[in-house]
This record gives sequence, C-alpha cells and structure tokens, in this order.
Amino acid sequence: GYKPDGTLFRYLLAASGLPISQILHSGQSQFTDMVGGKPLGLTIAWINRRGLDLDPSVPPPDLILPGLQPLCGLLDNKGAIGPGGPPKHASG
Repeated sequence: GYKPDGTLFRYLLAASGLPISQILHSGQSQFTDMVGGKPLGLTIAWINRRGLDLDPSVPPPDLILPGLQPLCGLLDNKGAIGPGGPPKHASG
C-alpha cells in the first residue's frame, strides 16, 4: 500500500525491529504522514516549511518543525531519537 494506508507503516515498523518509542516519523504532508502513522502510535514530526495551519480533520503531530535543521538536533549521532524521546514541542 501507499501512504496513508497503515499497511506500509506496519511493514516498516515490523521490518525495523525497533520499539515504536524509538521511531520518529517525519514528513511534510499532513494527510499522508499523519493520517497513516499517528493511529499506529508513531511519534510524528511535521515539517511545516510553508507555515500552514493544521487541518482539524487529521490527527495532530507530536512536533511541528519549520524545516529539517531542527530535526537534526532531536537525533543522536546514530540517527536515533535521543534519550528521553523527542520533546513534545520544538521550534527553530
């Protein structure tokens, strides 16, 4: 399946072998990234480069970032979410 179909997200979760608490899904589409991943319990970072308003019909993200640079600060040197997981709010 294709995003936002949960099949793709479930496959990737199973194939990664990681606990869901260590996975941060980032994307720029409210529909394909949040609708598919949020119901499965994924932590979602919405990359909102255009400063759009949240669509009330989609599950809200855990983080809203203005670009990719702030995302880098959330990851350790292996690309994993740092200790304690991602912060609930990030800016930059």
